[in-house]
Amino acid sequence: EKAEKLASKHSIDVKDFSSLTSEIRTCDVLIVATGADKPTITKSLIHSEKPLLILTH
Repeated sequence: EKAEKLASKHSIDVKDFSSLTSEIRTCDVLIVATGADKPTITKSLIHSEKPLLILTH
């Protein structure tokens, strides 16, 4: 809900976590900002044939 409000304010698409792998394949820039203790995006999720800029916080 919080992500959807922020995304709406800035005209950003929010996608469901279950489609994460396929969505990563379509993006040029991946922004990851969670409060998780362990990485949420791992090498096994990234199968991109093109360059991908990943920004983490």
